[in-house]
Amino acid sequence: MITIDDELLKRSLLNATLNGLQSHYISDCPFCGKSQHLYVQRKTSRTTRGGKNASYYWQCKKCDSGGGIFKLLKKLDKLHIISNQREVNILDTFVKKSLFEQEVQVQQHNPPRPLGWKSIKHHSYLNNRGFEPWQYLLYSAGTTVIDPSLRKYIVFKVINNSEYNGYVARLFTEDDQLLRYKNSKLTDFSTLLFGLDEINCNTDTVIIVEGLFDKAAVDRVLELYIEDDVKCVACFGKKISIVQINAILNKGVRNIVVLYDNDAVEATKKYSNELSAHFDSVRVGWVEYGDPGDISSIDQMSHILDNLYDPVEFSLSKVSIKQL
Repeated sequence: MITIDDELLKRSLLNATLNGLQSHYISDCPFCGKSQHLYVQRKTSRTTRGGKNASYYWQCKKCDSGGGIFKLLKKLDKLHIISNQREVNILDTFVKKSLFEQEVQVQQHNPPRPLGWKSIKHHSYLNNRGFEPWQYLLYSAGTTVIDPSLRKYIVFKVINNSEYNGYVARLFTEDDQLLRYKNSKLTDFSTLLFGLDEINCNTDTVIIVEGLFDKAAVDRVLELYIEDDVKCVACFGKKISIVQINAILNKGVRNIVVLYDNDAVEATKKYSNELSAHFDSVRVGWVEYGDPGDISSIDQMSHILDNLYDPVEFSLSKVSIKQL
């Protein structure tokens, strides 16, 4: 749950005053400029119609702008006042301490940076796979001509908690002598998530996919780069570790959608059930025709999201391809 010091919140707003019930701050709207028309809910136990805690929700009575506090503070250039702290009980503290101890044991060992790496804004290989301009920057895409082992690869930096942890490189040319993927050595990818830092304080739901290009397709179709409530992360394969689970929990996420390739039935069963022990809601998406990277339209994605499975229901209804 987001916790914001009340006095800091008041000072961050424009000419803020309390309403008669002292439940809201009333201030000038930074979006339309109308004086004393922006209403911001103070910390409360009330919930919205969607079941979320209503603390810090806001709306302008003039221009009808509104939403979660992240959007407002970003407009005001006051994001630094957010303290994304979850209220925990003694059991939560014990569990987090245990998870933290496990996380310490798998710290990264200073993975080397790709020599001569330079960011790119376009590339024919990625363009042919549907990449849009914003994805190059968001995914830290680049190339290098200095490192001979990576000259035929597009190199994506892996950033978790604002720190460089390694890279994933994808071959962009036809060459049977080279691996399709070449990842950084000394990087324990079982502790990392591609896209972790995109999760913000307003994110309630995270879609988990296997690979970077699966994430790219989901992000593109759902336009998640402009969406706060839902984000997508890739776990670099079928396995999900307790360290990765802890990383998502520490972001305050409540809901998970597992969206794996359709040949990963057993892994989907295993990890969707494991995730159910940690999150309020876990659902499973089924891509009938292949993997999430093949999704190209909102109609395809809507069909998947409109037909999500409970993990137990999925386990009973789906048979692994290996069993057929």
